[in-house]
Amino acid sequence: MNFLLDLQAAGDGATNVIDLKMVEAFALVMRHGSLTSAENASGVPKATLRRHLMRLESALGVQLFVRTAGKPVPTEAARDFYANCTRLLGELQAGLEQASLAARELGGGERGHLSIVATSHLSTSYVNHVLRRYVQTHPEVVCHVDLVSDSSAAIGNDIDCYVCSVPRTDLELAARLLGRLTYRLYASQEYVGTHGAPATPSDLARHKLLVQDEQRGEIALRTGDGAWQSLGQLNIAASSNDLWVIKTMAARHHGIALLPEFFVHGEVAAGSLQPILPHWEAPSLPVYCMYPRQRFMNRKLRAFIDMMVDSFGKIESCSYYLVGSASSAG
Repeated sequence: MNFLLDLQAAGDGATNVIDLKMVEAFALVMRHGSLTSAENASGVPKATLRRHLMRLESALGVQLFVRTAGKPVPTEAARDFYANCTRLLGELQAGLEQASLAARELGGGERGHLSIVATSHLSTSYVNHVLRRYVQTHPEVVCHVDLVSDSSAAIGNDIDCYVCSVPRTDLELAARLLGRLTYRLYASQEYVGTHGAPATPSDLARHKLLVQDEQRGEIALRTGDGAWQSLGQLNIAASSNDLWVIKTMAARHHGIALLPEFFVHGEVAAGSLQPILPHWEAPSLPVYCMYPRQRFMNRKLRAFIDMMVDSFGKIESCSYYLVGSASSAG
């Protein structure tokens, strides 16, 4: 610990620095009456104590001890300085104890602030579900969530948690794989009634597809453990970086959507959407939680990550806001 105090000497404009070690050495000698006793009490060598005392006298510009054959005798300036620094050291100790307690509570406790960044396609369903659970069980933690459109968005290293599908190598963060999202094809009953249902993946060439932005290129499907079948050039009716846009358009009969299975669980149960080519699936999408590399992870962050892991294990329950029914128009 090295608290510094700058003192400007009168007349010459020179600056002398007093640090806490000088003051502690001085207080030790004053308290125990001699360098030897101070050494025995603190374990600090006499040579070190003597050096700190000489530096303190130089910084103050006054003599603090009269050196005699026996123990050093404090001067009037020393006695006055000791009275003041004893009070200051006491206040400092109390302040340090209070600051240490606050740091332990923030680092080891479950209060304070939690900064979360999530990619948009994971935000309104999965991350929102975890956040809702978390604020109910951790009322002393203030959460702040920022959404980013893709894995190239600017993100600082001062965040607590980043939820994404593509780990960022440019950030000093550790990555934990939470699981993988299964993608399948879905459409409304009205769309199927009007355009028919494809019987094979090759039939999709005659249909309008609704996909995420990163899926506008070549899409492949497979059945079970079979080989991947590329769909070639597709008729993309619309794409978006927001899954809600895609799901809403599919529920309103505008095409066949490629969506995460968990994200349409409610709509399928309600009849707003139905699986298309139900035995076929698209490549799954990984979901990662990235967080600062640290020796001591604070409890509020660990609790959030544990809740993310738990929620991913039952991710079908994370999507509880439904779009309009299959009879919705427009």
